[in-house]
Amino acid sequence: MADIKTNYYREVMEIISEIGVENLTVRTIANKMNVTEAAIYRHFPGKNELLTSAYLSAERQLWSTFMKEILVNGYFAGTFEEVLTTVWGTMFGYLQDDPAFTLFLDRCRTSSFDIKALEDQSFLASDDFAPICRIFSRNFGEASDREWTRTLDNAMEFCISYICLVLTGGMARTEASDNLVSSFLIDVLRLGSAK
Repeated sequence: MADIKTNYYREVMEIISEIGVENLTVRTIANKMNVTEAAIYRHFPGKNELLTSAYLSAERQLWSTFMKEILVNGYFAGTFEEVLTTVWGTMFGYLQDDPAFTLFLDRCRTSSFDIKALEDQSFLASDDFAPICRIFSRNFGEASDREWTRTLDNAMEFCISYICLVLTGGMARTEASDNLVSSFLIDVLRLGSAK
């Protein structure tokens, strides 16, 4: 059952990366997957529930990757800023390597899809995310988990926007641009903790 839902999520990501959220229909998904609309309705009550599930799954995948990178790179010598520069570089590559995933996240965030309504279901609201907030508090200054969650989410949104610019040809990804964006993101995190 999980594999079937994962296939639906992947297909929704592909479709939205091509046509956007507003043009998504159950019929479009069914046609692309060579299944009937009834097959989709067996797993999801409607398009919005499928879209919500796909978004929450993608968000969990994104933040799990970020957390893993923070924890793995955190064991190497260097300042926290150096660790973050490495982590952001890895995240840029991760997002660039999967254009459909990245464009899906961006299009959901910039469409009429109501992400704010999902805040309590979000991975960022889970207990799994709290250790990352504590790592940032230790390294950048005390702030509540809620403040760190908001600040990190804003930084990740900028990261996604940067890679979307690269993917759509609006900007070339170079070492210099990665370093500039990483520095900006570190400053965002530093300022976020100063509130």
